[in-house]
Amino acid sequence: MSQEAAGGKPMSPEGKCKLCPKKWVAYGEKCYWLSKKSWVWNEGKKDCEVRRAQMLIIQDLEEMVMQKARAARSFWGVNHAGFISSVTEGTNHVWMGLHLPVSAQNWTWVDGAALDPLMFKVLANMDSGSCRVVKAKRINSETCQAEFKWICEREAIEM
Repeated sequence: MSQEAAGGKPMSPEGKCKLCPKKWVAYGEKCYWLSKKSWVWNEGKKDCEVRRAQMLIIQDLEEMVMQKARAARSFWGVNHAGFISSVTEGTNHVWMGLHLPVSAQNWTWVDGAALDPLMFKVLANMDSGSCRVVKAKRINSETCQAEFKWICEREAIEM
């Protein structure tokens, strides 16, 4: 996990400053961007790709824990202040890069990796073509044709 430099800029383990594009949020060694409009899941995915990013992939829960002291919230069943919840202010459904492709039986991230069943408890597999959204403290399944905001992520640029 990277350290934070003065001013909230991420730093690499070697102490080099890392920067994010304008209007992106720096956290750890990554940059996050929350859309202002709502689209279906596939259009959000394409928008992230245009921004040279991908829809949010959560590789470990620790990555999403804010380092700043805040009131603890229950997010993904863990008591901590969730980064995603703080970015979205817990008020909106937001697409993440997790979906159940047509004719598939396993949840898959946009980078092609399978969902680690130990990381997230999948309460029920919906029909193929389902996607995952985050709202406040929960991850829910939705039809991919629903329209929600989305979060893109990319690596911070080392300076």
